[in-house]
Amino acid sequence: MFWLNAGLNFLKGNTAFYIALALAGAIILGLWLRLDAQNARLDKAKSDLNISLEANNKLYLSIETMKLEHQKQMEAVKGANEAKELVKERVEYVNRYIYKEYEKGENNLTKLFNTMVYRLWNEQNASGERGGASQGANT
Repeated sequence: MFWLNAGLNFLKGNTAFYIALALAGAIILGLWLRLDAQNARLDKAKSDLNISLEANNKLYLSIETMKLEHQKQMEAVKGANEAKELVKERVEYVNRYIYKEYEKGENNLTKLFNTMVYRLWNEQNASGERGGASQGANT
């Protein structure tokens, strides 16, 4: 019985009201679906952003590790260059010594070379003992 009365009322004059109500419901449903789609896009963007941030943090850590390795390598190269310069100075010293002795009249190069090696060996041992003592004090 109720359905019959509702159907008759619809036909009698409340047609505009029911049409407006149906349109309002359709608009609300459309806006709700649009909001749901927007929320889904927002969630995907948040997920993508979190993935990007994790990758960025991993890259930052690897760059910091590479910087430390590079710094260690540069220190090793510096030490090698210092050792190379020390050897170069000693070779020049040997050349000057041998040339000076040769000019004095000593022409036995083996004797000159052995004398020079002996002097450098003693000098190295003396500086090694001093360096070892200073290293022991630093540690």
